[in-house]
Amino acid sequence: MQITKIVRKGGNVEIHLEDGSKFLVTDEFVLSKGLRKDDQIDDNFLNQLENENNYLLINNSALRLLSRRSHSKFELKVKLLKKKFEKERIQKVLSDLEDKGYLDDQKFAEELVSERLNRKKDGINKIRNSLYQKGVKKEIIESVLESEIDENEMIDSAMKLAEKKINLLSNVEDTLKRKQKLISYLSNKGFNFDQIKVVLNRLKLT
Repeated sequence: MQITKIVRKGGNVEIHLEDGSKFLVTDEFVLSKGLRKDDQIDDNFLNQLENENNYLLINNSALRLLSRRSHSKFELKVKLLKKKFEKERIQKVLSDLEDKGYLDDQKFAEELVSERLNRKKDGINKIRNSLYQKGVKKEIIESVLESEIDENEMIDSAMKLAEKKINLLSNVEDTLKRKQKLISYLSNKGFNFDQIKVVLNRLKLT
């Protein structure tokens, strides 16, 4: 089988063969193999081209997803599987991305906690559940929550949300119903029983 063309494509190189097939590989691969136009390749080398091509396709897809936002290792794996890439090849790419620092569940958890606390004002339970759903390990979750969550700040956030919600519930005349709706709202936002109790006490709704 003869190489008919070697073309640069983005930051990589595309190898064209005489049967019309083409393979995306890295510059390093081309240089290390000394590939040139009109070179003849055998079946063994064709397998190497296929392996390199498949790895690069998965790697590029993963990097595109990571460029949009941070991902946990688990959710990135799920997205790549949905693209019908092979599980074993995906695992190799994920491991390499971890080694290079592009994929880091600890950092991902820290960013998610910060975003949920500061922008969405979520409570600890909702944040914890979100991290679990994204496949972050329990020990990482609890470590990050312990270092990032301040109980007083959490109660202050719950209080601010409660004060806004109370204003929206001003048309509910029944005090008990208003209290129940507030409790349900704060619980859905992820605040725990003790935090909600403090808020109710401050609002004199106990």
